[in-house]
Amino acid sequence: MQPRVEGEIAFLISETLDWPNITPQQVPAAIEALAAAIEIVDSRIERWRIKLADTIADKPRMAD
Repeated sequence: MQPRVEGEIAFLISETLDWPNITPQQVPAAIEALAAAIEIVDSRIERWRIKLADTIADKPRMAD
């Protein structure tokens, strides 16, 4: 394991958004709060020698 920490911004969404029929105006309207956050990330690729495509391909699939 090669863990790292990334600074993030966390969004608290106050309502369910009707994906995929959501409009750009609905997103900011649904944000109730923002907070500073950290994400602990890891890479299976030695010394983090990765490209953007490696990062995207390594992310888990979102639930429908």
